[in-house]
Amino acid sequence: MEVTENLKESYVSQLLSLLPNGFLWDKTSDTNLKKMLIPLATELASSHIRLEKLALEAVPNTTEELLEQWEKLLGLPDACSLLKFNKENTFEERKALLLAKIISKNPCTKVFLENFIASLGYKAEISMLQPYTTGMSRIGMALNGANANRFLILVQLLEQKVEYFRIGKSEIGKDTMGKIDHAEDLECYLKKYIPAYTQVVIGYK
Repeated sequence: MEVTENLKESYVSQLLSLLPNGFLWDKTSDTNLKKMLIPLATELASSHIRLEKLALEAVPNTTEELLEQWEKLLGLPDACSLLKFNKENTFEERKALLLAKIISKNPCTKVFLENFIASLGYKAEISMLQPYTTGMSRIGMALNGANANRFLILVQLLEQKVEYFRIGKSEIGKDTMGKIDHAEDLECYLKKYIPAYTQVVIGYK
């Protein structure tokens, strides 16, 4: 961000207002006094802009210059992120991983999972089962199996890439009839951050 003329003029005006009044202090435009203050005003305006930029750098989702420092603070790249990216990531990919790592510190709720999965670039349908409980559930509600199923989370990933066996391209005895592009990084993160008492089942649609 460059220093604008309006910001520089604002600082010139502020500096002039701090000077004493009198014949020796001619504050009208185009005086040598005003010209002498322009370099100082320019530096103050530049510092002003850098301070505004610093405020943005203090927040992970708006950082640019301090992205590497934020990554070091959160231990990135980690083993899970390296499963998806086997080459140098773009700036936006690195920032997405940074935000995903921050989100992963939140409690395990449906909203958390939706936001976390979306931050990694995936679309998913999430089901958290609530077994039928007398006195709490109503007639017509799903039974959802045994009580232990309340700790079961179903994650159905959408729009996953599937590579089918193709004559002339695939090799018999080596390639399968169909191969799903698994979200290995997401599976790794869920296993790492979901509480131990919870079981996550990931499906591909």
